[in-house]
Amino acid sequence: MYSETRNKLFQQLNTNTNITDLIDKYESQNMIVNDEITDSNWSNKQSTINFYRSLTDDFEKYDDDTYMCNCRAALRSDSINIAETIKAELHEKTIDGFMFVVTFTGTIKPFDETDNYNTVININVRQK
Repeated sequence: MYSETRNKLFQQLNTNTNITDLIDKYESQNMIVNDEITDSNWSNKQSTINFYRSLTDDFEKYDDDTYMCNCRAALRSDSINIAETIKAELHEKTIDGFMFVVTFTGTIKPFDETDNYNTVININVRQK
């Protein structure tokens, strides 16, 4: 199940142009990764998305995984915009039998001058 929800979430983030237009590219690929950290070749000042599974709940009616999603950008407003766009595009939508529920947790300011803003959202992916 985990690989199915992960793959569906990656697909939705990586193919939705309203989302991908807000993030940078590296070697012609969208800077989206399913990992706790971003690629070491990516600059901290670029707009990126990284996500990873944070919770798994097994309910009677749904297979259910929750992913922490980091929406990173040099400007606070850009970081928030990425997160809000993901919510607008996925929240409470069912795509190919998968339902997405997006919740905000907050925006973290840069640690130092080499870091960027990070708006953290949780994306719950359910499959019937």
